[in-house]
Amino acid sequence: MIYVAQRPASALNVILHGLTVMTQDAQFFYVYLPNVPGHATAVGSFGFEQLILPTPGNNTLQLTLNVPGWPAAGAQFQGPDAKTDIVVPVPSGSTFRPDSQSVCCVKLPRTDILRVSVAPRNGTPIFENGAIGQEPDPIPYIIAFPYRYTDTPTLTDAEGNHYFRSMWPQPNLHIWSTQPFAAGPLHTQDELSSFNAMFSTSPGLKGTAATFAANNPTLPYGVNLIEIQTIPELMRNAMGAQPMEDGRAHCFPMWVG
Repeated sequence: MIYVAQRPASALNVILHGLTVMTQDAQFFYVYLPNVPGHATAVGSFGFEQLILPTPGNNTLQLTLNVPGWPAAGAQFQGPDAKTDIVVPVPSGSTFRPDSQSVCCVKLPRTDILRVSVAPRNGTPIFENGAIGQEPDPIPYIIAFPYRYTDTPTLTDAEGNHYFRSMWPQPNLHIWSTQPFAAGPLHTQDELSSFNAMFSTSPGLKGTAATFAANNPTLPYGVNLIEIQTIPELMRNAMGAQPMEDGRAHCFPMWVG
């Protein structure tokens, strides 16, 4: 039996899976999907996501989430916090240049940050040599951005092509970047190497040998338990392959700032 969370009227959750790299300004969050060897990236309704492939010349696909009626007048939202999120500072003398190393960028209106699935690290370092200073404990593996709307939310590119419409019974937008098959330590470093390449001077992130097991998720309103996994993870688990938390040991949402 699948537990189905209550869906409030006019509710949308944007759920991030795997290695996503984010920045922010006063009005928007920007979610970049790095071009990682062996990764599959996709956006859309659960089970109906559209695969996003790298384009010649590394031209990043730019998508924008349109949420009519959001935000409400006077709404204020907290950004990421190094105590609860992986926040990587830009190295001195470096610049963050994600477009040349990303398959896709999704522009989202600012909202709250819900840490849906987290993994305690119990003092075990995430990165070698204290590369980012403060590390969160627990580690967020899956995060969600909640919205309320007055008309159907859509995800479109610059030409107005639609990649998503929020419609029942699959109202939520999923964004994922993950390994379709079981991943190991070498792939972990592929992910972090792709992240490091997004800077003019690399921050030099290198993962430790540790793996972190996620606790039972805290489901936002309108999110089903099955949605906390990506389609590749469901396929791996169905085949008895590597557990999802081991397969994404260093594959989580990261903020730059």
